[in-house]
Amino acid sequence: MKITNVEPLVLGNPWKAWFFVLVHTDQGIVGIGEGEGWTFAQASAAFVEQNKESFFIGKDPFRVEQLVKDAQLKLYERWGYGPVTMGVLGAVETACFDIMGKTLNVPASTFFGGKIFDRLRVYANGWYTRVKQPAEWAAKAAEIVGLGYTALKFDPFGSAYRHLPAGGLKRGIAIIEAVRTEVGEGVDLIIEGHGRFSIAEAVEIGRAITPYRPRWFEAPIHNFLGPESHLQVKSKIDIPIATDLAGIKDRYEAVEFCRMQAVDVFQPDFRDNGGALETKFMAQVAETYAIDYAPHQANGPVGTAIYAQLNSTCANFVMQEHFEPFASPPWLQEVFQGVPLASTDGFLDVPARPGWGIDINVAAARKYPQDNAQGEIDLFRPGWERRSFK
Repeated sequence: MKITNVEPLVLGNPWKAWFFVLVHTDQGIVGIGEGEGWTFAQASAAFVEQNKESFFIGKDPFRVEQLVKDAQLKLYERWGYGPVTMGVLGAVETACFDIMGKTLNVPASTFFGGKIFDRLRVYANGWYTRVKQPAEWAAKAAEIVGLGYTALKFDPFGSAYRHLPAGGLKRGIAIIEAVRTEVGEGVDLIIEGHGRFSIAEAVEIGRAITPYRPRWFEAPIHNFLGPESHLQVKSKIDIPIATDLAGIKDRYEAVEFCRMQAVDVFQPDFRDNGGALETKFMAQVAETYAIDYAPHQANGPVGTAIYAQLNSTCANFVMQEHFEPFASPPWLQEVFQGVPLASTDGFLDVPARPGWGIDINVAAARKYPQDNAQGEIDLFRPGWERRSFK
């Protein structure tokens, strides 16, 4: 079997552009994969068109390790790594596993050692749109818990960078307190920092949120500050911390964070590190050092399907991030068939369908291209958390 074409597809989700590829083969099997979208989506599509002949066409999609290594060498390995190149590689690599699963009529979890878990606990994210006052946050949280979710993630710190403005910590704590009081002790709260704080500010915030028993404090500082800086934060607070969103680019960074036990929860993203193989490797490194694995999944529904299969094979898996019911466009079900959704008990059933278990209606998808008003969520712009920038 040979790859005959790699077709990029960018869709205009109202708050974050999605980037996918369709990998076609000479046997008529088509695999779907996902790469980093956001502000990189159109650049990624252009990279595919410019380089697909050199990187991918003519390759055997069953020889995934060779395809990935050849592509990495064309990028001079780490010299050429970035959100576009690694996103494209992750998209094509995951599409190849989809092809393998569809050809052999087995779920993609088969290629990562087989399932350990049949069901995956999920936590809700993207649920806190268009809320402002603490009471509104609390009411919305209660609504989401009413749907069956047993864990919620949210960022109560607005658009701050490095330091909260005057009154910012008090306001953030008021939101967390209101949510905790409303949902009770049986729901896990994950407090998101989005990598926005200085070391000292992260420590102060971490101490302030401790009484509300967060499951973890995610991205108190950015991963590019390195494992040493994370250790400074971790050593001064009494709650678990997690890595920055999608920030760990490859196994070399993963090994250092894990070897130094700089975080308690490891959160790689296959769209940013080159694929599912690299992410599985990172999960296993984390497991070696007794670190939990809960990957970043804040992009499209194909990613949800990919992670459902991949996470089911990881012994140190904790929870899967789940955006679909809250931050998805109204045409989600029209375009995608087989999107894994949470059940009423806060768990996701791992699909048994071939490949990643998700299909796309390309004709329907082409009705929703990205435009310039979409796909540019800005975490440092007031109103981002409400998906409203006015």
